[in-house]
Amino acid sequence: MSISTMKEILRATEVFKTVVYSYDLKLDNRRLNKYCLDYAKNNEKSIISNVGGYQSKNLDLNHKYFKSITEFINVILNEISLNQFQFNQPVSVTNMWFNINKYKDYNREHQHTGSVLSGVFYLDVPKNCGNINFINPLEMNWYYNSDKVKNYNILNSSEYFFPVYKNVLYVFPSWLTHRVEPNLSKKDRISFSFNSNFI
Repeated sequence: MSISTMKEILRATEVFKTVVYSYDLKLDNRRLNKYCLDYAKNNEKSIISNVGGYQSKNLDLNHKYFKSITEFINVILNEISLNQFQFNQPVSVTNMWFNINKYKDYNREHQHTGSVLSGVFYLDVPKNCGNINFINPLEMNWYYNSDKVKNYNILNSSEYFFPVYKNVLYVFPSWLTHRVEPNLSKKDRISFSFNSNFI
């Protein structure tokens, strides 16, 4: 069999796929920024994945600032869950919190256990404030080193870097491990995160 013949009959089948969805929101950033900064001054922080910075406890989803945002996110989540994932029942946001990362603050690798789809959206995004990185669940670094890769693609990458910018929303399967790079800006990076589950 010649090499040219082999190329003609070689078949490739995608067996598993992971997708990160993005959407550009339109938010009242100034009002939400002020809310976050005031809240952080008067409320104790949580420590879950954050190294430094401030992570709020779960917010009241019926609060006037978050009710309409949550309702809108639910529409996006159900487009993904019902039409993309083909689940047989809708999902809804179950909890939401915010992060204020100052200089060199970051979030270590973690997953959002006990939920279906999770997401993050960004309010205040100074230059050099760090990407969100998604880790390949196949843990392929155990099998070959990066010096063996000529060009990175979806078949050989151990990590994907997504830029953060004002008003971007990322939605991803809750089992997908991710981390947030250190904020190398002297200004605050403010983001909201959330989980959802079947209703």
